[in-house]
Amino acid sequence: MLGRITGAGGANIGAGPSMSTWSGAKPLPKKGKVLIGGAFALLLIAAAPAPKIVASLKGDFNGDGKVDRATIETSGGNFRLMARLAGLGPKGVFTIDKGQGGGEGLYLAPSKPGLYTPLCEEDDQRKCRGPIRVRYPAINFSGEEGASQVIYWDGKAFKTIQQGD
Repeated sequence: MLGRITGAGGANIGAGPSMSTWSGAKPLPKKGKVLIGGAFALLLIAAAPAPKIVASLKGDFNGDGKVDRATIETSGGNFRLMARLAGLGPKGVFTIDKGQGGGEGLYLAPSKPGLYTPLCEEDDQRKCRGPIRVRYPAINFSGEEGASQVIYWDGKAFKTIQQGD
């Protein structure tokens, strides 16, 4: 036997499959949830590849005086645009956009506070939304062949203003 994890019967780590007596799940007190643990779960977490950051931008996106960060991350042939608002922990992590592809040709750039007029493809311009005031530094997200977007914090969530094709 190489090691022993105590708990619900314990689990032997090492020699053969017949040595394990661990049940696999243990209820958490007062929460009604199940905790799946043991060495196997740790191996799964360690084996998952970390996303690769291919672009990064810093700014005070929510106006609280702290430096926030936006990133384009790639993993497994997909990308995601993430924002992390400083000082908020897990509640400050947002997936703004995601899609297929390794992130080639995507970029981030700063956008200044001000008025932005959304792209309007309506024949009747009266149906189009008027200018939007962006109060804090924002994120310009675009690709080589895609539309440019200004992504801004409205006080509760990130919103997108389509700028062009």
